[in-house]
Amino acid sequence: MATSNNQFRLRLYPSTSYNFIVDWGDGTSDVFNGTTPTYQGATGSSTTWSTQISAISASWPGITHTYSAPAKYTVKISEIIPGGFSGLQYRGVDDEGSNTWNPADEFNNDAKKVTAVSQWGSINWSSSKAMANSFEGCINLKDVVTDGGTSTLSALSSFNQAWYGCTNLSSFDVIDTSNITNFSYTWYNCASLTAFPLIDTSKGTNFNQTWLGCSNLRTFPLINTLSGNDFAGAWNGCTSLTAFPLLDTSKGTTFSNTWNQCRALSSFPLINTSNVTNFYSTWNSCSNLKDFPLINFSKAVAPYFTWASCTSLTSFPLIDTSNCTSLGLTWNNCSSLSSFPTIDTSKVRDFDRTWGGCTSMIEFPLIDTLSATTRLYHTWEYNYKLKTFPQINTKNTPNFDSAWLDCVSLTGFPLIDTSNGTNFAGTWYNCISLSASEFPTLNMSKMTNGTNCFAGVKLTTTSYSSLLTSLCATNFNNTVAFHGGNSTFNTPGSAAKVFLTTSIANGGRGWTINDGGYEPGT
Repeated sequence: MATSNNQFRLRLYPSTSYNFIVDWGDGTSDVFNGTTPTYQGATGSSTTWSTQISAISASWPGITHTYSAPAKYTVKISEIIPGGFSGLQYRGVDDEGSNTWNPADEFNNDAKKVTAVSQWGSINWSSSKAMANSFEGCINLKDVVTDGGTSTLSALSSFNQAWYGCTNLSSFDVIDTSNITNFSYTWYNCASLTAFPLIDTSKGTNFNQTWLGCSNLRTFPLINTLSGNDFAGAWNGCTSLTAFPLLDTSKGTTFSNTWNQCRALSSFPLINTSNVTNFYSTWNSCSNLKDFPLINFSKAVAPYFTWASCTSLTSFPLIDTSNCTSLGLTWNNCSSLSSFPTIDTSKVRDFDRTWGGCTSMIEFPLIDTLSATTRLYHTWEYNYKLKTFPQINTKNTPNFDSAWLDCVSLTGFPLIDTSNGTNFAGTWYNCISLSASEFPTLNMSKMTNGTNCFAGVKLTTTSYSSLLTSLCATNFNNTVAFHGGNSTFNTPGSAAKVFLTTSIANGGRGWTINDGGYEPGT
């Protein structure tokens, strides 16, 4: 149940002993000496919030004070005995009945009434309770200032979600963080912060999503991250950061989404990534990055989206990809890359859209695709300027779905091994320049899906007829859909198409083939 506009509820930890005095700022005070009730609600999730509101409101502990009139009040807390005030916890209640978890409307609206922390004082915050969730969702909290550096916060080890969702927090002073190990989600979505102090993070190990969504941070200090191992999403969505310091990330293992959408970064330092295994979406959408350092990539296995949509990258270093088994979408939509180094792809099985959307790519190296047993799904799609393509090893590849879709400048194509290919949907879709030379008669004997295979393309009559003849002689699958684009066929090709499209009942294969029809006189 939400409090009215002349009330304020001091939220406390459940099942916790307290012994303190609260001065409400209106000339009245209360003594709280006892143990708070046990939280009775079920575990919260995005689909169960609304069904738990009554149980949470009834059981979540707190002291409610009613004022004579709505106004701005300063609430002061004094311990009766050392450790008599374990801490605050504004979290976990949705007061509007929505099934969607939303920091802006949870906590029975009391979190919204907190506007400033003016003094930490000598309160002995409980090391067991830490400061987890203390001010989570205090969307009108604007200042955390004054005596944080000399307070008793040194007993704490966790700031997990302490200021989570404080979207109006515009300044943050140095506080004692000398023993904090867990900084996960601490300033998550503090979107009004423009600068951050040089706090002591020397013992911090967990920086998971610590500053995620701090979209107005323009600079960041050289904090001590020597002990940090988890940096997942730490600066994700810090869209105003123009530069980043050379932090010590030597113990880091997880960089998932770490600088995702840091769109203002134009360069990046040579950080230590020697122990990093997870590079999922690390610099995704860093659209202003123009070059990138030769980082240690030797322990990366499946770096999906790592540099996807880094649209200003014009070149890329020869990183160590010798242990990668998947490069799905790794450089997808890097639209300014005109060339690419011959990286080690000997273990890569999955090239799902790896260089799709690299619209400025003019040439491509002869990479090792022997292990590509999974797919070449959309691998080079939208490579508009790519004119030639190397004869890569595709012997084990079954899926060629849209692999060269919209490679409109390709004037020729090599005789690659497609003998195990089953899916050719949209493989050369709109490769309109392929009519400039003879297209090879590829082995498509196992093809089961040829939908839009050459849609928008007009192969030479000789090339297309040879392909139809080969399909007739080698592919024994029934009811296959195949698109030959605008290509026309000669008399031998006509005989092959007739057989392929004849119904199974009448002795044919029952295929559906779209193309440009018979070329008279051939």
